[in-house]
Amino acid sequence: MDLKDLDKEKYQAYQTRGRVELEGPSENLIEGAAQLEEGWAAAESGLPKLMVILVIGGLVGVVVAMVIFYRMAVNPVGENPKSEPEPVVVVELNFIERSTTGEVHQAVQEAVRGFMEAKSNVERCRYVLDGDRLKETMDEFYSRHGSASQPQGFGEMRKPEPGAFEGEAIMLALAVDRSGKKAWMYSLFPRGDGMKIDWETSVSYGEYSWPRFLREKRKEKTQMRVYLQRLPSFKATRKLPTEADAYEVTAFGETQIEVLYVAKESEVNEALQAVVPEKLKHPVNLFLSWNEKGELQADEFIHNLWAAPGRKKNE
Repeated sequence: MDLKDLDKEKYQAYQTRGRVELEGPSENLIEGAAQLEEGWAAAESGLPKLMVILVIGGLVGVVVAMVIFYRMAVNPVGENPKSEPEPVVVVELNFIERSTTGEVHQAVQEAVRGFMEAKSNVERCRYVLDGDRLKETMDEFYSRHGSASQPQGFGEMRKPEPGAFEGEAIMLALAVDRSGKKAWMYSLFPRGDGMKIDWETSVSYGEYSWPRFLREKRKEKTQMRVYLQRLPSFKATRKLPTEADAYEVTAFGETQIEVLYVAKESEVNEALQAVVPEKLKHPVNLFLSWNEKGELQADEFIHNLWAAPGRKKNE
């Protein structure tokens, strides 16, 4: 084969698959060209399958990535997907809890002075706990008891003492009027940025006066608004029964004290033990009566504020 024929065969090989240069004898060139034809034919026949596989693989990858991204967005790493965020409880402090002792005493005196200097019930209601609700009751009470039940101006006040009602801190204040002859005990609750007088407690608003109740010794149970204080056994006027607890009972503005014995396992005693502090007098509304032996007895516990049973402590 001369040079001319060789060039012709090489040209044919280039035309068959121009991507590759083939060199060598003509037989090898022809055989190489044939192999190239077969290889490229096989490659071209498998190309659609490869593309399908690549496309499917790509779609699967995209879906998996989207799922992972969504789960991380909804439930960040380290969080339980089933858990819910716990609500943040903000405890609001009342006036006594967030104020100094001096500020509390000043607020107590301002409320007591304002109440005692008031010229009308409308004015008094400004210093009274739930005053709007009590306006008519105050009108009825003062018209029934006359001016003797009304403080005649503010004289002076003793240092307020702490008390408690259903776990809430209150203040007890003793003040005398301008004449210096009449004393008034006030129970005050923290409300807003000051103190409010619990009027029903402070004026001993009830069916019977304490002296009358002690004098008549009614056997019928009578609703009484009184102060109770736990009485240690060594202070009891008689031997304290092992199955009973003792309480000192008195009323606002009164000096007469009676001892009340209540069976330990009774519902009344359970209620009293829950509300009467260890060392403080506490206002309680009870049904009281006298038994055949002339002893004071508690028939029923109503509630621990001298008010209507439906009244809420924050009203």
